[in-house]
Amino acid sequence: MAGSSEANNNLVQWQLSDTEIAFNLEKTAKTRSSSQAEEWKLYVPKIMPLIEMGLPKETSCQLSTTGFVNEKSCRPIIQSSIKERNYLLARRSANCSFVQPSKWHGMKIEVEVLNQNPDNLRITNHIDGTNPDLVWE
Repeated sequence: MAGSSEANNNLVQWQLSDTEIAFNLEKTAKTRSSSQAEEWKLYVPKIMPLIEMGLPKETSCQLSTTGFVNEKSCRPIIQSSIKERNYLLARRSANCSFVQPSKWHGMKIEVEVLNQNPDNLRITNHIDGTNPDLVWE
């Protein structure tokens, strides 16, 4: 049967770990008693390998509806523009406190990926022995 052989199968199952390494994209901001510390704009290399890591930005992109050949009465209605961004948002848990008084651009942290959903990231306060830059309370 065509495609049933392991050698012929070039599909690889993509799966996120329970925790992934991420990098803060924002400029320096306080991590204590600050609304800037509640939500972080992050670059996650495993999820975003073809996106360049830089400062967080959003851009508007125009969409073409010419790809639909449906009759006008049954053509899907889509937005003519969307916003794309070079970051994912992660929330910090209320009980996640930092020893470091600020976060900085490029700071390496560990995030929890809830239910294999990249839209559901949470900052952890786990001590990551492979990352000596992190200091948690």
